[in-house]
Amino acid sequence: MTSVSDEHGNMTAIVEHFDLDREITSLQQQKPSGTGIRSKLLFKNADLRIVMLSLTAGAHLDEHHADGTCSVHVLRGAIHLRSHEQTHELGAGHLLTLAASTPHSVSAAQEAVFLLTLSWPRDQELRALKHRGYGS
Repeated sequence: MTSVSDEHGNMTAIVEHFDLDREITSLQQQKPSGTGIRSKLLFKNADLRIVMLSLTAGAHLDEHHADGTCSVHVLRGAIHLRSHEQTHELGAGHLLTLAASTPHSVSAAQEAVFLLTLSWPRDQELRALKHRGYGS
């Protein structure tokens, strides 16, 4: 990790490096939830989140949405991502992007690991989103 001090003397990371194989091993050593899902937040700052998720075969995430643009990058296994009545079959090495607020669900065809990358809206943009109850 490479970091610098901000104007208040706080250290801020400007470069972070992740060994994804090591992160997968660490994640899979966790006990899965009762729903067969494991997750690990790899990176978080004001405008970006990166989460690694592991789903056991048959596990699913019910329909939901993200407030920012996101990508799903399958590292191992295979998932089905359903959005707008269309199912996308994604295997290892596949990448899919979703516009902000796009409803979707995810299920694991087989045990799978994927990276979820979310661009995070600024506070004023987040408050303006109607579905969050903040906007007009």
